[in-house]
Amino acid sequence: KITYDLFKRVENGDFEYIYRGSFSQNLTRKILSLAESNLQKLVDKSSLQNRIYFIMVEGLQNVTRHQEEVISGDVDDYSGIFAIQKQGSRYLITTGNLIVNSKVDSLKQRLERVNSLDREELKNLHREILSTGELSDKGGAGLGLIEMARRSGNKLLFDFEYVDLYWSY
Repeated sequence: KITYDLFKRVENGDFEYIYRGSFSQNLTRKILSLAESNLQKLVDKSSLQNRIYFIMVEGLQNVTRHQEEVISGDVDDYSGIFAIQKQGSRYLITTGNLIVNSKVDSLKQRLERVNSLDREELKNLHREILSTGELSDKGGAGLGLIEMARRSGNKLLFDFEYVDLYWSY
């Protein structure tokens, strides 16, 4: 449903780029290369280009690192997704991938925590995580989420869509 809704919005013609499928490091590099050259043409200020590019990198790394290997063919419609969309003077970067239901609450709590903090608190949390050096089983520490919120100056919008007894999107 999420993917379908996103593709329906493509009809508005405000998407700069959209990809749906399996993600790899090589594919991520290609998407970033394409997006970087397009950003240079479309965005006047280099500081805005850098912020958009950074958030794209973090979002794509999250999808690539945390995508789950799907054993069942029942969830093919929920492959990973990346989109960059321009709405007026704003850019929206959307990523999505399957997540095991047992991990949803943990991720949701981290996202809510990031969203509850102001700029200074995000900076302090970033320092705290760097000093403790805690890593997840996939090698992340949540710094990317913090940095996306800091650099965008906005809250991170997120949603979890229940797919079946094992998966959410």
